[in-house]
Amino acid sequence: MGASFSGRQNSCLFLLRGLTIASVVTITFPNRETEKRALAFLLGRFSGGVLRSGEHIVPEAALEALANQDIPFSVIGRTTYEQQMAAIRGPAPTSVQ
Repeated sequence: MGASFSGRQNSCLFLLRGLTIASVVTITFPNRETEKRALAFLLGRFSGGVLRSGEHIVPEAALEALANQDIPFSVIGRTTYEQQMAAIRGPAPTSVQ
């Protein structure tokens, strides 16, 4: 059984089928206008998240979809578990003194 990913399911950025995890990557866009265009396209098609740095976390399948729409982007690399959790939870709380 191979990996299966449905962007319409709330899957905490990945979906398990058997023991395989669908890959999630971190990407950026060259400017704000391209970012808006990409987000308009991605919404409703793929799950994802945005880090405070402005980087976007998307499933690997979204890369081909963006390329097919001629939307330029740069791949930063595979997304770490910590990055996925930061996109879901937000920044870590500050310590109380």
